[in-house]
Amino acid sequence: MTFLKIIALVLLGIGGFFFFIQRSMIFPAPNVNLPNPLPANVEHVQLKEGYALLLSPSKPSDTPSPLLVLAHGNAGSAVSLMHQMSEMRQAGFYVLLLEYPGYAGAPGSPSLKSIERSALEAFDRITKRNYIDDTRVVVYGRSIGGGAATLIAKQRPIAALGLESSFAKFSELVSEKGFPSFLLRDRFDNEAVVSELSAPIFLYHGSNDKIIPIHHSEKLSQVAKTNEFFQAPCGHNNCPPGWTALLEFLHNHDVL
Repeated sequence: MTFLKIIALVLLGIGGFFFFIQRSMIFPAPNVNLPNPLPANVEHVQLKEGYALLLSPSKPSDTPSPLLVLAHGNAGSAVSLMHQMSEMRQAGFYVLLLEYPGYAGAPGSPSLKSIERSALEAFDRITKRNYIDDTRVVVYGRSIGGGAATLIAKQRPIAALGLESSFAKFSELVSEKGFPSFLLRDRFDNEAVVSELSAPIFLYHGSNDKIIPIHHSEKLSQVAKTNEFFQAPCGHNNCPPGWTALLEFLHNHDVL
């Protein structure tokens, strides 16, 4: 009995350790700062938790423009994406880059709930502006950002959803990595949202992804009502930008 008690205490200690440190593992916020001043085409949108960066289209328009809302991966940042959005801006999009609470100088701390609150606040504030066409809002998430994107898609009207290198259920991914998923605090569930969403869904995944294996996107493709699934011979962090394919997808589904 003494031996069993020792084993139980060890397991309890390991479980408790994982429970309390998991967010630092899931959300390894990079040590980056916003440039001061920001480029002329970038607006800093302060939120109660986190912030967002709004990039304007390359050419002004006389009519309301479409909006791309982008949620980055867990080791990324909004500021690192500023100079990667030229193709979408040239296509006439405003681009809203979400920054998570606790990341890159943003107030707060990251969790499913805090990310949800800041993402919805940013979405609501920007889509009310008269130069945004709120019938052509595309929400796009990469890696864990897919969880943020589906949180928006579940609660707000969108024209299309994009998920890149993301998971079906975060708890399943955690189990695959050998961690006790029953202790998981932030249960992002892309599959549940995708299976109910009527908007078209763009899926993009690297066939050699070892961090989030491609079978997660394959599962999402199977449960989605309307989707196109694009694969590339790459891993998790070295896939080429999928913006050209996304724009073609949006044209095919009458979003643009």
